[in-house]
Amino acid sequence: MAADLAEKEFSLIRELSRNPVRTQRELSTEVGLSLGMTNLLLRRLAAKGYVKTAQLTWNKVQYILTPKGMLEKARKSFNYSAWALRHLKGVVGRIRGILLAEYRRGRREFHIVSRDEGAELVQMALDGLDLSGARVHRHSSLSELPREADAVFLASPDRGPAHGRPRRVILLDGEEPAA
Repeated sequence: MAADLAEKEFSLIRELSRNPVRTQRELSTEVGLSLGMTNLLLRRLAAKGYVKTAQLTWNKVQYILTPKGMLEKARKSFNYSAWALRHLKGVVGRIRGILLAEYRRGRREFHIVSRDEGAELVQMALDGLDLSGARVHRHSSLSELPREADAVFLASPDRGPAHGRPRRVILLDGEEPAA
């Protein structure tokens, strides 16, 4: 529960850094918390020294991030970015490992279905990967696959091609989907 509160507090800090002049009701709506929880967390943030308040009018308060609050926001943002980068490297490494394993098994035709972020991850995995003699075919949906594709590397939410499923579908998270 303490970690959840820390995340909720961070959500408030992040919103306050975007616009410090808001009512608690506006903040609670923006962050997705109840009004009572927002009030409690703002008081807690003030008690911890992350936020100061200044009364602007009888019903409008300005929430000012203190240097301690700004430092905490920067620290949590940095830690999240570092985690995301480690996760990204891990995903790219798994994709690369799957492609290399299939290449070593003799596969030379790679049909990869991906788009958006999935396509970028696959491209990152392929960059610098030596698959001599292999051909990589990229598709944005399973419906684009040729009938003769016997194995498909899937990084897409698509269900399956209209003309039937390939003999083998390999999810680029390393698992094969149930038939």
